[in-house]
Amino acid sequence: RTPTQTSFSFRRPITQVPETRFGEESRYQILSELGRGGMAIVYRAFDTYLEREVALKTFPLSRHAGPGREDVFLREARLIARLSHPNIVTIYDCGHMNYLYYIAMEYVPGENLKQIVKRKGPLSLEELRSVIAQLADALMYAHSQQVLHRDIKPANVIKRESGDIKVVDFGVAKILSDAATCAIAEEDSQRTLVGTPQYMAPEQILGQPVDARTDIYALGLTIFYLVTGRTPFDVKKVTDPVEISQMQVHSSFPLPSTINATLPPKLDEIFVRCTRKNPNDRYSSVREFLDEFMQV
Repeated sequence: RTPTQTSFSFRRPITQVPETRFGEESRYQILSELGRGGMAIVYRAFDTYLEREVALKTFPLSRHAGPGREDVFLREARLIARLSHPNIVTIYDCGHMNYLYYIAMEYVPGENLKQIVKRKGPLSLEELRSVIAQLADALMYAHSQQVLHRDIKPANVIKRESGDIKVVDFGVAKILSDAATCAIAEEDSQRTLVGTPQYMAPEQILGQPVDARTDIYALGLTIFYLVTGRTPFDVKKVTDPVEISQMQVHSSFPLPSTINATLPPKLDEIFVRCTRKNPNDRYSSVREFLDEFMQV
């Protein structure tokens, strides 16, 4: 199948806003909005039980959801909540209320990598090594726990003042995908893609099985952005999500060094292998990737 043969759409930005107090027994007090995407809104909130700030992610629960949908959500959320790693944001609580799912997680002040690159320009190789080593360590741990991220991108990596990073939204794309599938069940027969098209692997776009190599594909595209300040689609001036998806499946990408001439050839080689269209042609694991990357 190709994107032109498969009927799909990307979710429009949502508008659901919870009350000022949210959660069981109004546990969370909404303080401000941190950001929003096609399926979710993230708030800075105050946990009145434990008296600490949290990041509260909310997304819609379809009114047409079957009786087991909440159980699926809770099972997936509990799997993610078991992750315990210094470079992964901790999940504290989850639930649903007024046709909204919510996940309360560790609030991490700082800029994400997309914001940093926009403000300062591409990372140096030294900065890149530090960031990618930490990101790869988080991925290796999560994969060992049978959890995929499914939406690795610069905006999902927060850098603290200390230089340490925190990866957000582990596994959340899976939960959002399940919610989206349910939400459109009564609307149309399109397959809804949940994720960021600029970082989605071909197998995600085509609805095929995903594994650790799917995260490696997104990791390669993340590296491209961090060292060039652009995505391959920015270079070609493509902004339409469907056209980007077609390119992910069919088109080759420019090498990072064609944008940033200071980069070593080895980094080009790593990027090419990460972003092979066929998962079998990529690194078989994040460990294999990291061993080669640290030689740059």
